[in-house]
Amino acid sequence: MISVYHVFYIVMLNQAISCWTMITMLIFMVLDWPDFLVHPKPMLQLVWLEPLGMLL
Repeated sequence: MISVYHVFYIVMLNQAISCWTMITMLIFMVLDWPDFLVHPKPMLQLVWLEPLGMLL
């Protein structure tokens, strides 16, 4: 039996993971700035689409 608390915990865990993913990606973007300027699209997809997918 899955309670409301379990669902809430899973959602919060997903939020934390997506948050850390975004922070990590931002760090990589700063460290890898020239590469980011050359290939911006895959990075932006990783940063924005993954958390959106987790929310949906």
